[in-house]
Amino acid sequence: MRKKNLWPFIVTIICLLAFFCPADALALVETGGIGIKAAQLYDYTKDATDHRGSIVVLDVFRQSVAKRAGLEPGDVILKINDTITKGKDFLDLLENHLRSPSYTEVILIIWRVETKEKMTLKIMREPTVY
Repeated sequence: MRKKNLWPFIVTIICLLAFFCPADALALVETGGIGIKAAQLYDYTKDATDHRGSIVVLDVFRQSVAKRAGLEPGDVILKINDTITKGKDFLDLLENHLRSPSYTEVILIIWRVETKEKMTLKIMREPTVY
């Protein structure tokens, strides 16, 4: 008995799937980041109900966009695209403000503790690997 060639059948199925699937189901959106390791500061000395502070940069990855933009360990991120970081949920800030689709811009207002100066950095997110 002769074997049948299945390639035309497989190609037909793939073409039908590509034609009938919604475009957003086939599109791959790369999550972009800036290349830092961060933590949230806490202040328990005040009598406030919310002790969550701003975000502090723990490490800046080598050859990352954050490194090229001049971000340094110890920098305190005060704002991410006009969103104040103090008192906000840390995971929400990471997932919905720092991480976004690749090649989108994020504007950071940082406080450099060493020089006691406030700086604005514009950083273009790059694809990240988790």
